[in-house]
Amino acid sequence: FYDITANVPCILTGPGVKPGVYENLTECVDIAPTLLNLCGLAPQAQCMGEDMFTSDKPEVLGEIYVDGCRRSWLRTKQYSLDITTAKDNIPVPPERYDGKLIDLQADPLYRSNLYNDPSAAPVREELTARLLARLAPWPVEVTVGE
Repeated sequence: FYDITANVPCILTGPGVKPGVYENLTECVDIAPTLLNLCGLAPQAQCMGEDMFTSDKPEVLGEIYVDGCRRSWLRTKQYSLDITTAKDNIPVPPERYDGKLIDLQADPLYRSNLYNDPSAAPVREELTARLLARLAPWPVEVTVGE
């Protein structure tokens, strides 16, 4: 997944919003708590997101289903990791992951996939573990229509 899919502009204005460009990593789940905080309301305990203006998330998660495949990605400020975690509703075992690992600081144009580079193995393994930990509450369960 390319940086353009993670860097989606969001424009908010109103009382309590300081003008400027915010570089924080955010997810869609962060919109509700941000708006609630701007209205002076506290998000409910089960709310998953964080206030976009005060949060400094180390990573964000994304997923897409294409042609029976579940592609999952983890984006940090420096890296983007993207792997196929399921095919045809069946989890892919870790030894069969196909993926992309991009160092966004060294390669902002996504030209060099480091996923199979032995020197990048420690980063790949750490990010894969973090990605799988974030996915754990949502196992592969895709219902096929009748």
